[in-house]
Amino acid sequence: LDEHYGSQEALIAAYATVVNEEVRELKDAGADVIQIDEPYMQANPKEADRYGIAAIDQALDGIEGATIVHLCFGYAYVVKDKPSGYSFLPQLDKCRAGAISIEAAQPRLDPVILEQLPSKQILYGVIDLGTNEVETPERIADRLRGAEVHDGMPLLEDLTGAADADEGEPDLSAEAIGLHLELAEMRRRQGDLPSALDHLERAAGLHRQRGNPAGEVRCLLAASSLGAPVEDATRLRAQIDAIVDVVARLEANLMLHDAVLAGFPEQAAELLAHLEESHPGHPEVALRLAEATIRRGGIPELSALPAELPGGYEIRGLLWRANLLRLASKVAAMTGDGWPDPVEVRDVLALIGPAAEHPHALVHGELTLELVRNPNLGVDERAAALESAWSMQPPFPTLGHVGFQLAGLYESDRRKAVLEQLQQRFLASGDEVGAEVCQARMAE
Repeated sequence: LDEHYGSQEALIAAYATVVNEEVRELKDAGADVIQIDEPYMQANPKEADRYGIAAIDQALDGIEGATIVHLCFGYAYVVKDKPSGYSFLPQLDKCRAGAISIEAAQPRLDPVILEQLPSKQILYGVIDLGTNEVETPERIADRLRGAEVHDGMPLLEDLTGAADADEGEPDLSAEAIGLHLELAEMRRRQGDLPSALDHLERAAGLHRQRGNPAGEVRCLLAASSLGAPVEDATRLRAQIDAIVDVVARLEANLMLHDAVLAGFPEQAAELLAHLEESHPGHPEVALRLAEATIRRGGIPELSALPAELPGGYEIRGLLWRANLLRLASKVAAMTGDGWPDPVEVRDVLALIGPAAEHPHALVHGELTLELVRNPNLGVDERAAALESAWSMQPPFPTLGHVGFQLAGLYESDRRKAVLEQLQQRFLASGDEVGAEVCQARMAE
């Protein structure tokens, strides 16, 4: 009963002032993150629409650093049948808080609503608190993928903080490793390669602690396919040789060959010779032998390679088609004839590009570099292809080739912007020479 303020608006403002005072005290005490739990808005959307945003902004007035509003949806053990949408959520995009925390699992929230919060980071609740069932990492990862409709990245907590802490034993369960792999795949699909690599390296470390060298190798080689350097190829080779399954061992050796090719060509050649002897006529081996012929200045017989990869699952089939077109373009550049149809190349690029179900930044970038060598392409077509590859930020050295070629098609401010971004990537990777080249080209 309000016998003092005389209006709901004045009462809410008074509460917000008190909350602001407490928040300031918390910040002064060293709090890094401030979260306001808001139990009122979901149940009272009309009043929330009138007073809610102003109250949140008043409560967070003058507060620097990370700020979050958690929109309560009711305790799971009390509210069993939750609606599939919030009655007050898009409006929060206008509030002062930097992030919005919402429940998504138990109410089966349609993640498309996140499109209405374009300026906010999202803390996306993916555990169903209304069930006693222990949910699988795969189910949790599926829910996380749903948040990809948001313009930004999901604001994920460090799910392995406890395992990396000094206290206690790390979680070496298959579930923990599986969650890292699912998160790595999700981050890869989003184009966030540093986070994907981090999860793969963490999974590799857990495999190593479990005494599972085959699992460690698979994670490290998956990371290498995204641009991570191979630190000890000899040790990996020995671990691969210990893999019992013939198909798995072949796939690992092929990945190792591709990973060391740029930095350790002699080791790559030795490994390829071993694979040619142990797997004569295998399409994946034959493809790499054909590319080795091109590197030596020869012209391989590409017609001997199958148009489709026998028995390959979807992503490998797509990469096979992309690599065939890439080699055909290389041969055409050498002979001056036989360029692949640009329409076909663009169709394949779209299947592994930024909007694809199975994006692959490295192969997409490499095929793009061959496409733009086609003399039948116009300047605008080259620019569009390079812009798409640039948006995926493939690993070096592919990123450098794409960036320099794209900058060469631009003038003034756009050219400088690309070179500045590329320079920052070179510096972040420790390549001072590449950064100096960018600086020199900006000065031209």
